[in-house]
Amino acid sequence: MKRGKIDKKKEIKKIRLKKIKNLTTNKRVKEREPDLWKEVHSKLKLLGKKYKNFKDKQQIKKQKEEQIRLKEQEQQKLQEQEQQRLQEQEERKLQKEQKLKEEEERRFKVQEEETRLQEEKERKLKLNMNLLT
Repeated sequence: MKRGKIDKKKEIKKIRLKKIKNLTTNKRVKEREPDLWKEVHSKLKLLGKKYKNFKDKQQIKKQKEEQIRLKEQEQQKLQEQEQQRLQEQEERKLQKEQKLKEEEERRFKVQEEETRLQEEKERKLKLNMNLLT
């Protein structure tokens, strides 16, 4: 019987030691090794945020470049329109000058023709007068 009592006491001591040992070791293990999935998840979350910020910045940059490009195109278009307007205005001015010149030449020719006819008439009259006299 002695032996049975001793065995029971040893068993109780072993169980108590195991419980204490397990509690302390569990605490140490938990302190040393945080949950790996939680760490990975938090790192991925952070990485996702950084990537999203990067993409947003890239998109804003592209939009600004597009706006600048559109402004430059609009300015170039306006300049081309202005040049076209000035060129058309110059062409109209040249056409007017050309018409005026042609009109003046035509008048001059008509005037010359009239003077020539007038002189011819006078000469004929003189000849007729001479013949009559």
